[in-house]
Amino acid sequence: MTKLFFLNVIFQGLMRIFQERRRALQTLGEPQHPMYLIAPLPFMSWINHYRLNCENIGIDNKDFILLLCKDLSVFSNEERNQQLNSLKKNLGFSQLQVVPVLHVSRSYGLVVSHKDDWKLVYSGDSMPCDALIMAGKDATLLIHEATFDDELHQEAKRKRHSTISQAVDVGREMNASFNLLTHFSQRYPKIPLMDNGGEKVGIAFDHMKVRLGDLKLLPHLSAPLQALFQEELEEMKEKQKRHKRNRLGGLIE
Repeated sequence: MTKLFFLNVIFQGLMRIFQERRRALQTLGEPQHPMYLIAPLPFMSWINHYRLNCENIGIDNKDFILLLCKDLSVFSNEERNQQLNSLKKNLGFSQLQVVPVLHVSRSYGLVVSHKDDWKLVYSGDSMPCDALIMAGKDATLLIHEATFDDELHQEAKRKRHSTISQAVDVGREMNASFNLLTHFSQRYPKIPLMDNGGEKVGIAFDHMKVRLGDLKLLPHLSAPLQALFQEELEEMKEKQKRHKRNRLGGLIE
């Protein structure tokens, strides 16, 4: 059962997760232990508004124990935070930090090191971010957003997201053992439009579960997935060509 939830930005579906978690624990006959919730400061006003207008969720710590990103950032003294120390002890973490990243105001990435000698980095929504690269050096696993294909790099910059190649480059600069790309635009409903990222790069799907020891198998799924969704890939390539023609036409005019 989920023990930690990291909220990079305000997420409207969060309350549904708490409701379903409560229902699942009740069905399994397990105690309603709260999970840890790491969230940005604006979550406080959002949850207070929800409590006033909908339901009194989380106020008695039955659903979650809240830790604010500002108290866990690389600029904070983590040893002063008792809740953080409790989280680290319960989940076996030797270190947990959030890192301000390049997206909307108060957006953060997550860096976690475990006592079993693995390190996980999650970018959240972000452009390539030097602070995250430094904090995540030599990660076992980097989970990085790759919202846009490389042809849409200007749109990625405007919306403060990453392209696929940018996400792959972040993994290389970080020296991550494996880079799992996620958060693809809805332009790619089946599979993202990307070249082979190499043996250290894989793509994630909704509801995906993978063990750290099995990450090396993910690149081998690239060719079968491309064959499975060949029609969708051809359609996306055609859209990409039209976008490039329109962009070049605008420059000529």
